Amino acid sequence: ATIQGSVTGPGLQPAYYNSQVVVLDAGGNVVAQTSIDSNYHYSAGPLAIGSYNVYAAASGYFSQIFNGVDCAQDCNSSIGAATIVGITQTGQVATANFQLTPLPSVHGHIQDAASGLPLSNVTIQASVTPPATFNTVSSTITDSSGNYTLAGTPAGKYYLWAQSGDHVDQVYSG
Repeated sequence: ATIQGSVTGPGLQPAYYNSQVVVLDAGGNVVAQTSIDSNYHYSAGPLAIGSYNVYAAASGYFSQIFNGVDCAQDCNSSIGAATIVGITQTGQVATANFQLTPLPSVHGHIQDAASGLPLSNVTIQASVTPPATFNTVSSTITDSSGNYTLAGTPAGKYYLWAQSGDHVDQVYSG
C-alpha cells in the first residue's frame, strides 16, 4: 500500500531543496520518507496494513502534519493533533495532501546613528544564542536603502546581530 498526495504552498518550487514527506507508524517510527517531484506530488511506501501519521516539510515553510496542522517547532511533539491515515488492505492507495505556510519574515532598516543615513551591505544574522556563542540560523545583507528582509527563519525567538565593516556592531535591541 502507499500514501500519496501533493505538497504545495505559496512560492514553493517543484523538487524544492529539503522538501520531504515523512510517514510514521503508530509507535512514532519513521517507516517511509520521500521528496516531492516536479509536479508537487509524492508517493510513500510500500506500507503494511496499519495506522500512520504523515507530515511534510520544506525549507522556508512551517512543517505540517496531515490534515493541515502547522508545526511551530517539531512535528513529532505535535503528532497528537494529526489525522491518522489508515491502511486497511494490501494495495490500498491513501491520500494525504499538504498546503504549506511560508515562515514569517523579519523586516528592518539599518541607518547611521549620527547622520540617519541608510547603511548598505550590513550583514544581519539571527541566532537563538547570544553573540558570545552565536550560532547563525539565517542571515541577509541590507540593500542600498538600508532595508533588509530575513526570510525563512524557523519559528522561535532570536538575537539579531547587525555587523558592519565601518560601524560598531549592534545586537537587537540596543
